[in-house]
Amino acid sequence: MANDQFNRNGIYKLVAYLLGLTKYRKAIFYDEHFELVGPKAFNKIKYNHLREFRKGGLFLNNIKFISDRKYVFRGLSKRDLHILEEKFLAAEKKSWQIKLKQFKDKLRLLSAWITDIENRTSYQRESVFKKRLELAKHIKKAFPGRIPESLGGDQLSNDLSKIRKFLKSSRGVRTLCNREYIPLEKNRHKELFDDVESNPLTEEQRLSVVTDEDANLVVAAAGSGKTSVIVAKVAWLLSKRLREPKEILLLAFARDARIEMATRLKERIPNLPENAISVHTFHSLGLEILGQATGSKPSLSKLAEDNLALQNFINYAIRSNLEDKHYRDLLNKWFTEFFAPYESEFDFENYGQYWSYIKKHKIRSLKGELVKSFEECEIANFLYTQGIDYIYEADYEHKTSDRRRRQYQPDFYLPEYKIYIEHLGLRGFGRTAPFVDRREYLQSLRWKRDLHKQHGTTLVETYSCEKSQGILTLRLKEKLEEKGVVFDEIDPEKMFDLLRDKGRLDPFTSLVTTFLGHFKGSHLTETILRSRNADLDEKSQARNAAFIDVFMPVFKSYQEHLLAENKIDFHDMISLACEQLENGKYQSPFRYVMVDEFQDISIGRSKLVSALQKYDEDTQLFCVGDDWQAIFRFAGSDINVMKEFGSFFGNF
Repeated sequence: MANDQFNRNGIYKLVAYLLGLTKYRKAIFYDEHFELVGPKAFNKIKYNHLREFRKGGLFLNNIKFISDRKYVFRGLSKRDLHILEEKFLAAEKKSWQIKLKQFKDKLRLLSAWITDIENRTSYQRESVFKKRLELAKHIKKAFPGRIPESLGGDQLSNDLSKIRKFLKSSRGVRTLCNREYIPLEKNRHKELFDDVESNPLTEEQRLSVVTDEDANLVVAAAGSGKTSVIVAKVAWLLSKRLREPKEILLLAFARDARIEMATRLKERIPNLPENAISVHTFHSLGLEILGQATGSKPSLSKLAEDNLALQNFINYAIRSNLEDKHYRDLLNKWFTEFFAPYESEFDFENYGQYWSYIKKHKIRSLKGELVKSFEECEIANFLYTQGIDYIYEADYEHKTSDRRRRQYQPDFYLPEYKIYIEHLGLRGFGRTAPFVDRREYLQSLRWKRDLHKQHGTTLVETYSCEKSQGILTLRLKEKLEEKGVVFDEIDPEKMFDLLRDKGRLDPFTSLVTTFLGHFKGSHLTETILRSRNADLDEKSQARNAAFIDVFMPVFKSYQEHLLAENKIDFHDMISLACEQLENGKYQSPFRYVMVDEFQDISIGRSKLVSALQKYDEDTQLFCVGDDWQAIFRFAGSDINVMKEFGSFFGNF
């Protein structure tokens, strides 16, 4: 509905008609736009799109309206010119006032934000700066025209002018603002930083506190006062009223650390009400989330809370699975072929490097012999677990020593069958390792063969090329069976006791326990695991596949145990807590999440932190931890979460 309109009047209307200046006869004014109407013309123009409004002419006057194009109302008397101008300016002012009022809150917000930037009173977080900058550009687009002079002094129009001016020079503003803000802020809160802890904060600690990005990672050496930084950060947030106490969450990894943190806050921040700030372990937070979201806190398995109980269960699961012949073969394969990372002597430039590898990885057989190669160890373990008595490097039954040569000692001797086994470091075309004299080696081999032929002793040969083809023990079994050797695999109980007594079981149990945590915490499946393994090099693939084969049955036993006792473990709890956050059944009150000892973080815990962070777009994250090297001291932590902090949690 039109608010007002203008029509040509009097003799000027006739003169304009005779002179062909009658394109427009009237103007109709609405709240958002006005219309110029003539016999064959109709133009609709928005007030806030006008870039220019100009009067012209001497005898026959005109008014120009310029937006995306130029519109001219010609042939006006001075009286009509005045009336049209007055009606237009009144309608334009009213339209702008209506439009500005619609954007009042946004204009006021942006104006205050720009003042904040100009005065360097706040750290400009990347997400907030980006969001506000986009809003400013949106408002500029909503008001593309010139601001009417009639609005001079109007607060909202002044805000719009301020926003337009800011946008003209916004490049690099955030970086410059933060750089200049930091020393100012440290000085503004000098008293707080001097007194919040028993000793004044260092410059690095003060920098950590006033730097307030969306996601913050403080990395420092052990004993450098990281907990002091957290206490000071809380005090600073509260003093600036950036967050309410109920919006702050502190996460620790252990109950003792949680108690210490709560005590420090109470002691160092005056007038802080009891339990005003939530201080949790990941464990207690997970239970709290599930309790509030579902109305019932779940029961945790003792295996989740007692690592020794978990390791004992893993031992029990291994022993139980050994009753299955297939699993027994898989475990046997692991301890005979893949107990250590396999490196062939062909991969080393000299014998010293190769022997260092043997000693580093403790290449000892299950009987305890320090053997000369990984492949010899595989043969020894195979014979032992298959119930075949052997002697490693026994003297040959006939004397061979003289002034030039010591007594010949074949690699293995099977006394029950009087069979000698020589493992030969040979690959295709009689190639030897780089540090081995090929000619001398082959001469020695011919001598050994001739010696056995001369004395009528039985010799069985194995080769490095068989190992590289993955058939070393398979071919050995075939060769020995041809010689009448009977295999009698040791029973499950004896095998379990053997692994335990030889010190092989505990390291393996620890490996499985740690891997189980990563496996569940990362929400992996066997399919994903095998798919990832397929992308690795051939040598790694074989060992990893062997481990997956022995791990999955133990993992299945573990899951069945949890199901039977109707309880969950820590990893289940974290996953379920994440689900409650993601589906909105738990309404997080936290807008500032702090994590102490962040070097302890695992993939599972990082997902809970991320879910808390993403629950509300205004949630910030502040993590404090030891430097990179310290991470390796903590079982179950994942170095990549800390090294790739930005990819997990965003801007920092």
